[in-house]
Amino acid sequence: MNTPHYVPVHRRTREEILVGLSSGNPSEIRDALISAAYWEENWNWAQQQLVKFAEYDNDLVLWAVATGLAFIAAFNGEINEQEARSILSRLKTRPNTAVVSAAEEAEADIDHFVRRRREGEDIDLTERLPEDWRPPSERFSEKRPG
Repeated sequence: MNTPHYVPVHRRTREEILVGLSSGNPSEIRDALISAAYWEENWNWAQQQLVKFAEYDNDLVLWAVATGLAFIAAFNGEINEQEARSILSRLKTRPNTAVVSAAEEAEADIDHFVRRRREGEDIDLTERLPEDWRPPSERFSEKRPG
């Protein structure tokens, strides 16, 4: 069984994001999309980058699209919901379970952080972790002198 491993989200400038998106390399595209969705202050700009890759023929990139939509909802409490739900509906038909799971989680985040807030519920938004944050298991994993 694979143990989850925390990977920090590297903060990129818009220029760096656009370079990654134009690279043609699925890993670089994924990382650029995740950075945009996680760090970009203008959620609409970040969502538009995700939309551009919503039909991309690579599951790594499509996972990033779904995950990015979840980040936008959780960090901002706003999203173009009709556009996001249309994308997520299509992603849930993919044969890749990671893409489907990410799309389902994004839908749940939109329901929680966007729809419920719009209906007047007092829902706290998720806070971004600092770029240098590490889980306790990684911060204290070095053996201490005994």
